[in-house]
Amino acid sequence: MRTSFLNSITALSAALVLSACIDNDFDAPDYVALPNGATVTVSDIYDMHAKKQASFVITDTAYLYATVIGDESSGNLYKQLYVQDETGGINLQLEASAANVRIGDYVKIVLNGLSVSKYNELMQLGGIDPAYDIIVQRNECYIEPEVVTIKQLNNSDFAYTCKLVRLENVQFAASDTAGTYADGYAQTSKNLTLTDSLGNEVIVRNSGYANFANKKVIGGRGNAIFIVSRYSSTVQLLIRNVNELELTGARFVSGQEKDAVFSQTFDSNFGSFTTFSVSGEQTWAISYSTATMTGYANSTNYDNEDWLISPEIDLTNETAAGFSMSYIARYFSDINSDITLQVSTDYKAGKSPTNATWTTVQATWTEGSDWNTFATTNLDISAYAGKKITVAIKYISTSKKAGTLEIKSISITNKVESNTTPGNNTSAGTFEAPLSVSDAATATGTKWVKAYIVGVYETKDASGATLEKYAMSTKAPFYTATNLLIAASATETDLSKCLTVQLPTGDIRAALNLVDNASNLGKEVMIYGSLEKYFNMPGVKSLTGYWLDGNGIKPDNGGGTNNGNTNAIFAEAFDKSQGQFVIHDVDKGELSYVWIFDKKYTCMKASAYYNSKQNESDSWLVSPAITLGSGTNKLSFQQAANYVAQPKDALHVMISTDFDGDVASADWTELNDDISTWPTGSDFKFVTSTADLSAFAGKTIYVAFQYTSTDSEAATWEIKDFKIE
Repeated sequence: MRTSFLNSITALSAALVLSACIDNDFDAPDYVALPNGATVTVSDIYDMHAKKQASFVITDTAYLYATVIGDESSGNLYKQLYVQDETGGINLQLEASAANVRIGDYVKIVLNGLSVSKYNELMQLGGIDPAYDIIVQRNECYIEPEVVTIKQLNNSDFAYTCKLVRLENVQFAASDTAGTYADGYAQTSKNLTLTDSLGNEVIVRNSGYANFANKKVIGGRGNAIFIVSRYSSTVQLLIRNVNELELTGARFVSGQEKDAVFSQTFDSNFGSFTTFSVSGEQTWAISYSTATMTGYANSTNYDNEDWLISPEIDLTNETAAGFSMSYIARYFSDINSDITLQVSTDYKAGKSPTNATWTTVQATWTEGSDWNTFATTNLDISAYAGKKITVAIKYISTSKKAGTLEIKSISITNKVESNTTPGNNTSAGTFEAPLSVSDAATATGTKWVKAYIVGVYETKDASGATLEKYAMSTKAPFYTATNLLIAASATETDLSKCLTVQLPTGDIRAALNLVDNASNLGKEVMIYGSLEKYFNMPGVKSLTGYWLDGNGIKPDNGGGTNNGNTNAIFAEAFDKSQGQFVIHDVDKGELSYVWIFDKKYTCMKASAYYNSKQNESDSWLVSPAITLGSGTNKLSFQQAANYVAQPKDALHVMISTDFDGDVASADWTELNDDISTWPTGSDFKFVTSTADLSAFAGKTIYVAFQYTSTDSEAATWEIKDFKIE
């Protein structure tokens, strides 16, 4: 290990002597070489990780000299520092707080024993004990931030990661300026959107522990300094000090702000909205930076009718109107009846909603599968254009079922957006029914798109230099491997009719990019990724799947894998989450939950054993809609069961073709007799279970795992590696 490490350093890097530093009587370091080790640069560390293609521990005596550009003083970083030298920047993960290390300190980092790794693609040095591994050489050696644009950050293939930058003529999105940088009370982090006048956007990530977390977001336009970080394929900016946000000028108006008639976020209060409880003791509250309503309290469901009511919204000068809501909704009995959008033209502010005339706007809401993923529903309310209206969200719960609704934001625009609620059309955007280019251009969410590869949106020239003006290229040779252009026609040359596709590092880029695969030009391709703007145009980012020439990567819509089997129609390994499966509790008594994702054992687990006793329950784990092929179809999954005498009697595998969100009202066919293998019921040994689904060929089905228990027998049931071929 010692020899290979030293051999990987092809040249010793001389550290820059910064004359602006203030000498605090530290001994001057040996800038060129050390008698007992090598001096390396940030770039050297990146190169070594690239060669090893894996995490490793530095076992040789070596040193890194760099300047601190981000410290813990504001609380926005915890047990972390960012440092930068003349070759780049890197994140330092600390074993203890480095209270005595400050921005501008020129430091010597002892690398022996430190780990080099990536966390969601962010390069890190880990295992650092600040007391021994970081030696401050000089103070106030401040690095001048590099002036860049948001477009450069987004299109640089993360070349600015861990560096200090300055953005000019930018502002926070209007919807963000109504709230705070984060939630310092709940100590939860928050993403803000920074924009420029051209509509380019980038995320600013703030910690709930930052000393500025509860400050109102500055609302003007101007210049700002940030540290560039990243999370997977997303650029994230970090604030060092809010005083470096010089956003005091007049705002420019762009993008959605031009279309906005009214908007409200619920980060810390209800803003201009009011609440009214018609019945029930539970009421609307601000929780987790959302407007939250639930009739579930103290392990009990309660009857409630509660309203979240907007102020009067003036649409008298509008010819069209759209409603948009970002939210998480879970555990509802009939979600589209329990949540409704109401509109009134005669509601009087402050009065009971029962005194006004309300019209229900038909909507399809999405049942969430976790507390992190927000859905968005867009509705056409143009029938009220030219009028003054009040909108309200009406929540209903019963003593049998009480869902939870968390609303992040509500807005009214003079433009009708396509309905982007995930699940409104369960087949659109799937592998079997991919979106067209025109549909993808107006949709959001993570979807499959089918189109032709027509070229590259070139950002580089033949020498690798960045072009001053990016341009569409439809003929080889190509010079930019990080993106594609796709269109409905293989011969399309009009950029406005194309989607821009961001190619992530790895197998997808290697297979699709035109620099190395010019023969892909004109071929039909399917890609799976997030539908969002790229190069300020309709595009697809964060790709996790593709299909070309009958081969590719085919993840399911729930984020799982097909376990290497590209013939799978649908698959969910349950190795990272419950994916797109949804839990429906018919009866869980006093239990907080029955089904849950078990992170330790990477499976979905159901159990009604709690508080040293068995409990009665009836809980369902239901798949999303899956469209079967016309031929032979086979279901397979792994299952384990313990503490149950006859698993086949207590645990049920069910199929429905008419499930619409309510397990009680759907028709279900039990597959238990067709399941090839059942576990013993007396251990946690997984068995592979299969069933023939040919009887459902060509149909769209839902597969459910129904768990039932009694007060005398409560099994533990574990499911993983689900797939249909």
